[in-house]
Amino acid sequence: MDNIKFVDLAIYLVDVKTLVFADVHLGYEEEMRKSGVRIPFSLFKGTVKRFEYIIQQVESQYGELPKYIVVNGDLKHVFGKIRESEWSETLKFIDLMKRNCEELIVIQGNHDKVLYPITDKRNLKLTQAFEIGTYLICHGDAIIKTKSDIKTIIIGHQHPAIKITDGVRKETYKCFIVGAYKKQRLIVLPSFFDLTVGSDILKEQLISPYLSRKIVGEADVFVVNEGEVLEFGKVKELS
Repeated sequence: MDNIKFVDLAIYLVDVKTLVFADVHLGYEEEMRKSGVRIPFSLFKGTVKRFEYIIQQVESQYGELPKYIVVNGDLKHVFGKIRESEWSETLKFIDLMKRNCEELIVIQGNHDKVLYPITDKRNLKLTQAFEIGTYLICHGDAIIKTKSDIKTIIIGHQHPAIKITDGVRKETYKCFIVGAYKKQRLIVLPSFFDLTVGSDILKEQLISPYLSRKIVGEADVFVVNEGEVLEFGKVKELS
């Protein structure tokens, strides 16, 4: 893990100068309002603020901006259409990311079936996976065939979180999971989506085909709390 650094809800691959995060779900507020759920239009501001914080951390620690930024799936939220806020927010966020790297890579997640009209406006191509160095980055909703030199697979999709208790109070936190898929290291990213914490990996359904109860049980948990990432040992020990 020497070249893999946790930075809040993202990871920075030092050796290939690549920042990776997943599951942004832009446009969620408008979709909920269409369904009759009244929530304030403030998520986008929080997403921008969090991204800017991560970029500042990378630049201050490594003296440079990332060469690549990889959005590992589910940049927008609505499956079958593009809401008005998705047009506006996604284009603004794409422009912000492009200003902070040499090349932006957008991986198509299961929520991104109609993202291409937006990415086309910025001459971006959606891809199913991105290979760089010894890393394979894919959303995690489907298995991607890997080359023999790939040592680390990085996925999103699961929105991992974990509930921790001291016997009196219970708190749920977003987390990274670091385990193994066959002979390769597997890293599961927390969601970049602020409104919900995610799915408790101890109890809730595992939705990625890369994951099983055995794989998760043997994996290590790294909890994200107010920008700090803390190691909590193996999942099976917590459960």
